[in-house]
Amino acid sequence: MRIYAMIKQEVLLMKIERPHYLNQLISKRENGLIKVITGVRRCGKSFLLFELYREYLLSQGVDERHIVMLALDEIANARYRNPLELDRYVREQLVDKSAVYYVFLDEIQKVADIPNPYLVRKSSHRTNHLFQVLKFCS
Repeated sequence: MRIYAMIKQEVLLMKIERPHYLNQLISKRENGLIKVITGVRRCGKSFLLFELYREYLLSQGVDERHIVMLALDEIANARYRNPLELDRYVREQLVDKSAVYYVFLDEIQKVADIPNPYLVRKSSHRTNHLFQVLKFCS
């Protein structure tokens, strides 16, 4: 049992670099488009974003306050599954209007749909357009 615990701890400390995927993010860093990372469950999407890409940005001189990270599957962040609360939170983080910010939203599909009165649709499907796009791709 003790050997198993030691091996488990070593595995937890192991860091798997993903240069191919990291370089894809880096090459499209400031093109003005939203980046959506997709893949099967537990393949390292969150690690790529929250650890590897964040470390890269910090190494390039990006201020840590300009990296906004939110894991929407965590119970502590459940209130941000309401799109109005999420919007309010993100906007509160963007204090320097002249700076570039990086907003990392993990598990965006957990954000609830709400009616958007500014979107005129023939169907009765009620959703916020931005979140619809992100959900479709995630």
